[in-house]
Amino acid sequence: DLTLSNAPWGSRPDMLRVKRAALQLELWPLLQGRVNIDSVALDGVDLLLETDAQGVGNWSLPQLAGGESSPGSGGEAAPNIGFEQLRLGEVQVAYRDGVSGRKQAFTLQQLALERNAQGLQLEADAVLQTQRWQASGQLGSIAQWLANQADWPLQLALRSDGARIDVQAQLTPGKAPRSGRFDIDARVDKVAALTPWLDDAARVPLPILLKTSLALTPDSVRADPLKLSLADQSLSGSVTLRQATPWQLQAQLDAESLDLTRVGPSRPAGGTAPSGARRELFDDKPLPIDNLPQGQATLQLRVARL
Repeated sequence: DLTLSNAPWGSRPDMLRVKRAALQLELWPLLQGRVNIDSVALDGVDLLLETDAQGVGNWSLPQLAGGESSPGSGGEAAPNIGFEQLRLGEVQVAYRDGVSGRKQAFTLQQLALERNAQGLQLEADAVLQTQRWQASGQLGSIAQWLANQADWPLQLALRSDGARIDVQAQLTPGKAPRSGRFDIDARVDKVAALTPWLDDAARVPLPILLKTSLALTPDSVRADPLKLSLADQSLSGSVTLRQATPWQLQAQLDAESLDLTRVGPSRPAGGTAPSGARRELFDDKPLPIDNLPQGQATLQLRVARL
């Protein structure tokens, strides 16, 4: 029955509720000023993450602001922390956006982090939007993250029915949020993988393939190079999104050949459409873009053969 209070403006009194928590520490290292955590086990976790109308998260702790020293800053040394094992069971996580009012939730059925020679090994099962995902991978050590003096590695493999995502990343040292580079290789080849996320998933052309290298900084995201394929129709190029007022989006995409009949509505049964008949690429359903955030976007698309 462990609880952690929410922010004063939060939608409920507790940010975190835990039915059972167990923590094992080694005593002798603790007396020497080192924190060596044998294991942490949490069961029945109910976590609410939310932001207020200004976008400030309830996880923000003002008293810790500026506490993380950047490389070469001459700040205090990072705490000496060793970590052996973390186990989570039946974790409910909800997120509420105080700006847009949107709510999202997912269930983490189990998660295990265990130390090995490379850092931490990850195994997890989760349910997102009624869709089950399995995750496995390798993370850098906790001590390496806290030292904040070298790149912190991350490698993840995500699997679901009809979808896979592989991620390799390096987060660079510096003040939070840290910059980094993420190499992403993803494939979706079943409608079932899109149904929990899209209202009309059956109309999405499959398979979907994505390969890109994302460069993340506190104020920008750049995908370069970017390779995207929908129903064997391939685009390549780069996309850059900069956080500013207003935000700025720039995209340059190229295609050697595009066949719109592969991604548009199906032809009538029995053969080709009658000569001169009008075939519409889009139906009469309005696009949900009534409340787009204000920004600037530039798209350059070159198709050699259409």
